Amino acid sequence: MNAPTNPQTDLVKLHSGILADLAPLFPKSKWTVEHYMRIVERVPVPAISIELTTMEPAAPTADIGTNQFDSTLRFEAYVFTDYKQPDYRILSRLYAGQLMAFLVGHQWSGTANGPCRVLGAFADRFSPDGQADQYDCMRVEWEQDCLIGLDNWAGGAVPSEVFLGIAPKIGSANLSSYEQVAP
Repeated sequence: MNAPTNPQTDLVKLHSGILADLAPLFPKSKWTVEHYMRIVERVPVPAISIELTTMEPAAPTADIGTNQFDSTLRFEAYVFTDYKQPDYRILSRLYAGQLMAFLVGHQWSGTANGPCRVLGAFADRFSPDGQADQYDCMRVEWEQDCLIGLDNWAGGAVPSEVFLGIAPKIGSANLSSYEQVAP
């Protein structure tokens, strides 16, 4: 992501890209895969609920020179299986493993983002409907880097020559002290 013009990550497209890319692995005919799952009565199992939980600086002191926020996004995917299904605890771990294998290095379709880094899968008692005893749940976590915000170089003039000036000999009065460092 160090070209003079960097695409920004559109968070709406990113969420849509995640759902679209997971569809072949977890087809709608058998699965409910949503982001920020809103439950009225009961989790429609098997199900995966995806949430963006953290947006942090990728490198606190890094400035890539575009006025974009270089961010690390952390996601959680809750994988639910029904306790009435034989071996439901093993199935939830199997599905979490399939999701993790898919995520390794994946970049979401139609979006500008870095590859996924899987952080792990963890047993979780999360239940959006308050019926945790009715499900088994595994939480899969991953993170990826992206740029948030518009690139201030996009659509504008990219410098063809770069000069270096060292303080205190800087500014228009000291142009003769500058050294050309790029063509």
